[in-house]
Amino acid sequence: MPRPDRSLRAVVATVHGGVAALDRARTALSGLVAGRIAFTGSDTELTSAQALRDVRAFSLLVLAATFALAIASAALTAASAVLDRRATYALLRLIGTPLRTLDRARALETVLPLAVGATAAVTAGALSSASLVLARPTEFSGGSLLIILAAAFAGVVCVLGAGALSRPLLRHVTENPTRRGD
Repeated sequence: MPRPDRSLRAVVATVHGGVAALDRARTALSGLVAGRIAFTGSDTELTSAQALRDVRAFSLLVLAATFALAIASAALTAASAVLDRRATYALLRLIGTPLRTLDRARALETVLPLAVGATAAVTAGALSSASLVLARPTEFSGGSLLIILAAAFAGVVCVLGAGALSRPLLRHVTENPTRRGD
């Protein structure tokens, strides 16, 4: 297989006469070097802008999928923790532990690991995208950052809400502490 000639880096041509002349020049230049196409600076900018839009859209998609998994995980973890410890919760209520204290412990048990994981994930995402933002700071507007931050905030609120869904289950499990569920 022949190796492409790496000595030819770029040919710069100035074309006068509008879009039609530019298209004729592009057609004439595209056949000069096999495997290479002629493009303009605006072509490069459009491609770069589209790539950044794709990165933003993909970032939001990954963020949404991640939070969907985190919401399901929070709800399942909180409910299973209450069910696994129902006898302990019932005995704690029997000796006079307020339901509010048990609920706070349940929330911390669910929320603390999620908070640590979310902080690690957001930090890793920020560090991995820092090079892209630093390379093209003018193309990353404050609006894009606000959209991502708003999505992250909404996700955290939904995760906390999913964890709180086990509160009625805790109340039900500790409702009659003299009754043994085992």
